[in-house]
Amino acid sequence: MKKNLKIISFILILVLSALACNLPGQDGADQKGLDDESLKTSVAATISAADPDNPVAPANTEEPGGDATENVATATLEPTGTPTETQEPTPTVSPTPPAGDPKLTLGDPDFRDQFNSGSNWTVHDEASSTTEIKNGRFYFTKHNPSPYSDEWLFTWPEIKDFYLEVTAVTPDSCTGKDRFGLIFRAPTYDKGYIFYLACDGTYKLNFWNGANMISLKDWTASSKIEAGASKANRLGVKAEDNDISLYVNGKFLVTIEDDSHIDEGYFGFVITGATTAEFTVTFDELMYWE
Repeated sequence: MKKNLKIISFILILVLSALACNLPGQDGADQKGLDDESLKTSVAATISAADPDNPVAPANTEEPGGDATENVATATLEPTGTPTETQEPTPTVSPTPPAGDPKLTLGDPDFRDQFNSGSNWTVHDEASSTTEIKNGRFYFTKHNPSPYSDEWLFTWPEIKDFYLEVTAVTPDSCTGKDRFGLIFRAPTYDKGYIFYLACDGTYKLNFWNGANMISLKDWTASSKIEAGASKANRLGVKAEDNDISLYVNGKFLVTIEDDSHIDEGYFGFVITGATTAEFTVTFDELMYWE
C-alpha cells in the first residue's frame, strides 16, 4: 500500500442512484505499514442497465469498443444481521494447468486470500445482497433477480499492472445471463473494468465510468467456459498499460486495448442474478502477481 487506508463508511443517495462503501482489512499479505483500524474495506453497489443485451450508446461518451448504458440505481447499506446458510457447491476444476496459463511462469503470488478469515472484507446481509465467508470460501448472494443490476464489492489493495485470478463456482440454478466476475482497476468505488462470465457460456468486458457502462467486448461464446450450474471457472485478468487480456481456466480468451484507466485501482467481485432468485456464487483462492 502506498497510503494509509482508514475505515470508510459512506452512502451517497441520488435520484435513481446510490452507492455504499466500507473499507476492509487485510489477511494473507504484507501489512505494508497499515494498522488494524485502517484495514477494513469493502464496497457493495447495485448497477442498473437499460438493457445489457441491446445497449444504447451513452450520451456524450466516447465508445472505445462497443456501447452500453447502465446507471447506478440502489445500494446496500451498513452490514447487519447474520448471512443465511448456503449449500456447498462441488468444483469441477482441472488439477493440471494448461500450457499458456499465466500462473505457470509467475512464481509465488504477491497477494493470496484463501478466505480463512474475513479481515479483507466486510460481510453484510442486506435487502439486495448478502456476503459470507466460511469453510475457506467467499459466498456472494444476489437476492432478487434482475437482468439490469450488478452487485459488486471491493477489497483493499490498489494494483496497476498485474495478473489477477479467482475461482468462481456457480450455484445449482444458473441460467442465461446470470453472471459473475471480477471488477478491477477501479480508481474509486464508482468506476472500473468488469470481466463477466455468464451461465450460458459467454463472457464480456465493460468499463463503468461512474455514469455509463461502456462495452469493450460484447457477449462472446467460448468453449473454454464451463457453462451452467454447479460449475467452477478460474477467471484471470492480465493488465499491462492499456492492454487487458482475459483468461478462463488458464486459457487465453482475448486482449482488449483501452486507456479508460491505466493507473492503479481497487478490485473485487461482481454478481448478477438476471433470472435466478437467491443467486449465489462462491469465490475461492483470490490471488494476484505484480
